Amino acid sequence: MNVPPELVIRFTQLVSTDTLVLNRDGLLSELKEALTGNHDPRLQMLPEQDPRQVALSEILAKNDCRLNTPRPVVIGCSAGGDQALRVLFKALDYPHVPILVAMHHHPGFRFMTKLELRSGLFQRFIDPVPGETPQAGTAYFLHGTEAFLVNGTNMQFTLADHGDAPRFRPDINLLLERMLKTVGAPALTIILTGMLDDGARALRDIDREGGEVWVQDPAEAAFKQMPQAALDAVPNARVGTLATIAARINAMSLQTLRIVPSFNAFQTVKPG
Repeated sequence: MNVPPELVIRFTQLVSTDTLVLNRDGLLSELKEALTGNHDPRLQMLPEQDPRQVALSEILAKNDCRLNTPRPVVIGCSAGGDQALRVLFKALDYPHVPILVAMHHHPGFRFMTKLELRSGLFQRFIDPVPGETPQAGTAYFLHGTEAFLVNGTNMQFTLADHGDAPRFRPDINLLLERMLKTVGAPALTIILTGMLDDGARALRDIDREGGEVWVQDPAEAAFKQMPQAALDAVPNARVGTLATIAARINAMSLQTLRIVPSFNAFQTVKPG
């Protein structure tokens, strides 16, 4: 369903510890209070959920609005990735575009750590569920025992076969190649610290198709081999520190995220 352009409300300032400027009566002050900690005490919070995050979804629902579902960012990493993710997320604003993290790990491992964002919110990684669409403000952890891919015109998670016994789990090359084939390149494709060269092969195709590729500066990375392999594959990739990469994700979120009316705002009543 096409949303009339005049009804699309665009972010002019991304939510952080500051304010969110929106041209919609009654929404600005509520969001500002909710996201600076002065949330409505009547909202019932689930355990371990930050009230500011819950308040955002509650307020949007109350105003018949929702966040759109932009193309996700994909982050690939291996050894040293857990610490790199801590530093990266500490510089991210909330809400952000969907983030898919493919970090090599042993079968059965679950990334249970909550990462602090710049505003003081804590991001909990969730498992992708087949058939669901990646959501804004959400970070997904792709498990090595499953090949979750973003597939189809609606960008839904799909459970796929790993193929011929890859050296790495999850297989970053496989994720990126199948995503490129079905829905196109991610909003950003990012390679961080790690060993060996997973992801490098797919980066060539993403770069050839005009996708935006970022690589952590090998001089900063705890393990330089994986980012260096990415740069060898795509010499013109953008190179940056974790702070620089986080700033690019924030800018992408600011550019891409929208608050749009919910579908029920367009329901019509037949005469008579």
